[in-house]
Amino acid sequence: MISHETGQFQTYPDFDEMAKYTGVLYPYNMEVFKSRLEKAGMLSQAKDFHKSSGLWSVQLYKADVEMDLRTKNMAGFQLLDIQDYPGQGSAYVGILDAFMDSKGITTAKQWRQFCSPVVVLFATERFTYMNNESLRGEIKIANYTESPLNGTTLTWKLTSSDGTVVKRGSFQVSPDSVGLFSVGKISLPLSQITSPQKLNFELSLSGVKEKNIRGIFEQPTNIYPLWVYPIEKSKKEMVSLKKNIIITDTITSDIVKKLNGGAKVLWFPSESQINGNCVGPLFQTDYWNYRMFKTISENNKKPVSPGTLGILTDPSHPIFRLFPTEIHTNCQWFPIIKGSHPVILDSIGISPVVQVIDNIERNHRLGLILEVNVGKGKMVICMSNLLRQQEYKESRQLLKSILSYMQSPSFKPSVTITFEELIRKISSENKGTVINELRNISYD
Repeated sequence: MISHETGQFQTYPDFDEMAKYTGVLYPYNMEVFKSRLEKAGMLSQAKDFHKSSGLWSVQLYKADVEMDLRTKNMAGFQLLDIQDYPGQGSAYVGILDAFMDSKGITTAKQWRQFCSPVVVLFATERFTYMNNESLRGEIKIANYTESPLNGTTLTWKLTSSDGTVVKRGSFQVSPDSVGLFSVGKISLPLSQITSPQKLNFELSLSGVKEKNIRGIFEQPTNIYPLWVYPIEKSKKEMVSLKKNIIITDTITSDIVKKLNGGAKVLWFPSESQINGNCVGPLFQTDYWNYRMFKTISENNKKPVSPGTLGILTDPSHPIFRLFPTEIHTNCQWFPIIKGSHPVILDSIGISPVVQVIDNIERNHRLGLILEVNVGKGKMVICMSNLLRQQEYKESRQLLKSILSYMQSPSFKPSVTITFEELIRKISSENKGTVINELRNISYD
C-alpha cells in the first residue's frame, strides 16, 4: 500500500512572489487574491498570514509523513509535489513556491528530519502533559537505506524553553536494524517542570551519516515539541483567579449593567447568541483550495469544510503568560479549536487577540479570542467555551491564563464600544462573499 498525494495543506500566498513573473506567465490569480484581501482591510496582515499558515502546514506534513513511516509494511508515500500549483483555482499547498524557491517556512535540513531514507521517530499518545505525569513513548527508526545501522547509538534529550537540558539518555541500535524497528521505550517524570512551558524532545542518531541532495553528510535528527503545565497547588488558586470576574455563556441585562459600571466579564457566546455569524472549527489548514472542494461538496450534498488556515496570534501578549504558544497553531490548541466557532468581525474594527486565518476566496476577519472596553468595564470574548471543556488540560490551562491576565494591570483593551453596538455588529447576518470561478488559464 502506498499513501497517495500525502498532505496538501494550504498556506496563505506570499504576494511578493508576483514580482517573479517576468516571462510568458502573469499572476492574474494573485492579483485577484491581493485585491480581495485589501478590500477586506487586512492587506497589512498578508505576510503574517503567510508565515503562520506556512509554519503550521510544515508541522502537518511532518505528522502525515511520520504516520506513514510508523506504519508497518507500508510500501511508501507520495507527495503531489513540493511546490505550489497555480492551476485548479490556485493550490498553495507546496513547501516551495511555484518557482521551486523557499517560502521561508522550513529549510531542507529541517524537512529531512522526517522525510529522508533514515528517520528517527517518537511514538507517543499526546504532546501535552501535567507535571505530575510522565512523558511516555517509544523511539523507533525507519531505515530504508540498503544497509543496517550497525554500531550506531540513538541519543535523546529533553530541553526546557530556555535551552536547559532537563534529561538525556541513549540506546544502542540493534545489528538487525533495517526497515521499521523499535529502539526502546522511555518514561520520564516531569515533576521538575514547575512553570507552564514548551519543551523539545530531540532524537539524534550518531555513528551514521546520510548524504543529502547536495552531497553533504548529515546526522539523522528529529525534534518533537511538548507542552507541560503545573498542577494547581490548591483549590484556592482557581478561586483567587476567578475573584471579581463574571464568567458566563449568557449575557443578561444585569450583567450589562455591571459591565457598564466597571465589572470584568469573560463571555463564551453560543452560536445562537451571535445569530450564527461564525464559521466552523478546523484544526488543520484547509485542503487543496476552498473554492474547488466547496463546489465538489455541494454538488455531492456533503458538508463543506470551514475552509480556514489555522490561527495567528502574538505569543508575547500577556494573555498567554500561563499558556506559552507560537504565532501559529500547535498541538495544545486541538481541543480548544475543535470546540470553537470563530466569530465573523467584518463589520467591526477589532483586531482579535487570537485570529483565525480565512482562505483567499472568502477573506473574513475571524476572531477566536478578542477583548473590548464596554462602558467602565472590560470584557474578554472567547469563541470556544472553555467551561465545557474542563476535561482537557489544554482548555483548563488556557482558562487559567485568561483569568490571570484579566486580574493583572496588563488587561487594557484598546477598543471601546457600547454593548449594544457590539451585539449588533457581531450578530449581524453575514451573507458571505460570492465566490466566482477563477479562470486562471491563458488563451493566447
